[in-house]
Amino acid sequence: MEERQVRFSIIIPAYNARSTIRDCVDSVLREFGNGHQIVVVDDGCQHNCTQLVADLPVSILKNDSTLGAGAARNRGISQAEHDWMLFVDADVIIKFGTNRVLQLAIREFPDDVSFGSISDIIPANSGLFQEFLACRAHFQYASGPQYSTAFPSQLVAVRKDVFDCVGLFSEKYVSSGGEEFEMGNRLSQSGIRTRILPDFQFYHVYAAFGKRFKKYFYRSKIFFRLFKVHGQFESVIASLMETIRSLYTLFGLLGFFLFPSIPYLIGYLIIYLLLDQRFYRFLIKRKGIAFAVYAAAMNFVVFLAIALGGIVAAVQDIWNSLLKR
Repeated sequence: MEERQVRFSIIIPAYNARSTIRDCVDSVLREFGNGHQIVVVDDGCQHNCTQLVADLPVSILKNDSTLGAGAARNRGISQAEHDWMLFVDADVIIKFGTNRVLQLAIREFPDDVSFGSISDIIPANSGLFQEFLACRAHFQYASGPQYSTAFPSQLVAVRKDVFDCVGLFSEKYVSSGGEEFEMGNRLSQSGIRTRILPDFQFYHVYAAFGKRFKKYFYRSKIFFRLFKVHGQFESVIASLMETIRSLYTLFGLLGFFLFPSIPYLIGYLIIYLLLDQRFYRFLIKRKGIAFAVYAAAMNFVVFLAIALGGIVAAVQDIWNSLLKR
């Protein structure tokens, strides 16, 4: 007898996603066309991007102003008709077989209430930097623990009653994406972890170098402040090892400027590579030595952005506390 299919309410928050929204929704419809609910939430798009999917069998909700991804997801949740939610960012293209993977996982792991995805090593848009970002994101989740305290909001399936337990997404983060860190913290504190499914994958459209650097910087500030409150690292993006790598990169570089010498530089770079050696071995195997060298240089910039974001947040908080005295 054929197994009963789980029906999903699929929530797609969209902000200035004119170049990606159609491909995203098309990929969702390909996998979840019949019997599922698809809700696109226009979070104050400047160019009416949701008009590009108005001819498709989806519901469109519009916010009068930009409230952030958390608020957009919450509005979608309020309209959800099914017991399982699937959150899909508007710059994501889900892969063939996603529905089948989720149906199997829900049957095989009935006690799990949250299933996380892994981005493919091939980005949805072209570019060497984008390829580096895709490999980095893929490796972080693929090499991480089976159960994650991170909340991969780009593509994640969550049972609806989870939000009755932990509450909805925070709406205080309008542009920086901190709602996913905050939700991951709340889920972890409630004893709910996200099972990462190796075959639950997607293609992602990655931003250009400058925008991505800025995103790493501001997300690091957010995580520093969450860490102050909860005292907990997450297991993937804002992990203890990621923090160590970032701080070593920054302070080791400052040390070289203070005590410049060739032996210091050589030792500094060797330790820098050893701290992330698994990632570079993965890249050498999958992409070759030349790409791994490029990735090491780009990783250096990423770690600087993360370290600087956390330090700036710490200085700002110290300064604000002094002003209140």
